[in-house]
Amino acid sequence: MRDRKQRSVIDAVLNLVHDAQMTKSRENTLICLLLDVKEVFDHVALKQLVKILIKLKILINLINWVKCFLQNRVIDLAFDDERQKSKKISTEISQDSFISLILFLIYIRYLFSKIRAKFENLQSFSYIDDVMLYIKGRNIDKNVKMLENVAKVAFTWAENNAVQFNDSKSELIHFESHKTTLNQMIILLNNTIIKSKTCVR
Repeated sequence: MRDRKQRSVIDAVLNLVHDAQMTKSRENTLICLLLDVKEVFDHVALKQLVKILIKLKILINLINWVKCFLQNRVIDLAFDDERQKSKKISTEISQDSFISLILFLIYIRYLFSKIRAKFENLQSFSYIDDVMLYIKGRNIDKNVKMLENVAKVAFTWAENNAVQFNDSKSELIHFESHKTTLNQMIILLNNTIIKSKTCVR
């Protein structure tokens, strides 16, 4: 989010550009995997979120408020001066509140700590539903294999926490000092193949 110090999308891009330039000057390689969380507001399990809040030692009054915020919501529809009766809605998180963004960031925070605990050389950044993971090193094949293992950890975590990544928006980009044929690829847990590109969206 923009309000988090050194955690905005601009900071993430600047870090990547800086590391990519340093990689080229030192004749190393950098490979970056971009992931997109699918339907971010529809994939937050209340029970799991409450467990996380308890683990973070959030006050019980705030936890109860979050439960109320996610459960006790209604929608009113009005058209041509005619108003329908209020109806309950079951969407996990409202898209109309900044609180929803904060709750989602809390919900996925342990994904990154889990990844960093297993892969010390990994750099990770997120901007709401966009996740960027990259690794630097001299050995291209080793970097690709490590990033593939990182993706497995991320997708396993997502499956266990009712989160989904959008495979069609997953992208792989590779930086190095020498011009070579870009044939690197990563195979996800569902056998989706992400091929390296020279340009990403």
